[in-house]
Amino acid sequence: MPMRLTEGAISAMVCPAGKRDAMVFDTEQKGLGVRLTKQGGKVFVLQWRDAFTRDKRREVLGAFAQITLKQARQAAQVRLGDVARGIDPKAVRMARQAAAQAAKQEAAFTLQTLVDDWEKLHLTQRRERYRVEAIRSLSIAIAKDLTRPASALHRAQVLRVVDAYDKAGKHATARPVRAYGRACFAWAVKRGKLASNPFQGLPAGVKSQPRERLLSYDEIGRIWNAACGVLEPYGPFIRVLMLCLMRREEVAAMK
Repeated sequence: MPMRLTEGAISAMVCPAGKRDAMVFDTEQKGLGVRLTKQGGKVFVLQWRDAFTRDKRREVLGAFAQITLKQARQAAQVRLGDVARGIDPKAVRMARQAAAQAAKQEAAFTLQTLVDDWEKLHLTQRRERYRVEAIRSLSIAIAKDLTRPASALHRAQVLRVVDAYDKAGKHATARPVRAYGRACFAWAVKRGKLASNPFQGLPAGVKSQPRERLLSYDEIGRIWNAACGVLEPYGPFIRVLMLCLMRREEVAAMK
């Protein structure tokens, strides 16, 4: 039912009895209409035909309570201008919405979320020692970036981290960080969570230099006897280290 729309006329409109909704088109602005619902809703809608398929296309411009009739007519003119140039306003809007949703999901998938998901969904199948050490090493290496999106971690940042370990002589730390990071991000790529793996193809790090010598039996005995005279926790700490040959951090974390 076409008519010249006015603010007053729209305010007085009601959906015909027995109908779920109805359309009233404007005679002043081509394609502009008001959709009425039986619940009392009034929404400005733009309708046009696709130039190629000749199918009817519709796009909501806004509720009558949110935008004025003048604004709706201006919006209709802009969108019909796009249609004349071969641009589908609805497709453009949907693409923007999809991009915004993708960006929101990307921002929510932080490095912390990645590490947590990797641990819960994959590392439960690995040995306990591997799981604990992998999570510990990665969490320490990327501690400053854990709240950032995982997709924002680039190769250059990864290189700065592992190079810093190598420069400090911590070659035995740099190597597992490379390996755990590569495994973690490869898992995320396979699941479609990320597009690339910043740990993949990193240059080989500095090889650890072999220890110059080992402690003699006499030295081990003197250290052991000295530790026996030291109060807890330091004395027992040294003795457990010597018995188990574990890392300092592993023994320090024992209960």
